[in-house]
Amino acid sequence: MKKLDYLLIPLIILLSLWPLISTSQEKSSVVKIEANGKIYNYDITKDRIIEVEGPLGITQVEIKQRRVRILYSPCPNHTCMRSSISRYPESLVCLPNEVIVQIEGEGETDALTF
Repeated sequence: MKKLDYLLIPLIILLSLWPLISTSQEKSSVVKIEANGKIYNYDITKDRIIEVEGPLGITQVEIKQRRVRILYSPCPNHTCMRSSISRYPESLVCLPNEVIVQIEGEGETDALTF
């Protein structure tokens, strides 16, 4: 290997990891829920259970200790209930019930936040 290779390899590794490093440090503050054509914003620091209605019925979204998960959804396979999110730009999606839950970045709080 040449001397230039010893400089290029670490640089390429650092640049490839940069998106992971930069997004994981952003502090999230808002949970955005989209359902029935409406958008709802909630503070991620306040623990609560939210019920939103989709075409199949009520989906329950839980915010607890800065983590968000779908507690219950009337969809057939319940795939959306298998994980949780806590950082920007993560999201949960229930396709059959048309519910989208996203973590927004620190600067995206607006007047609609509850």
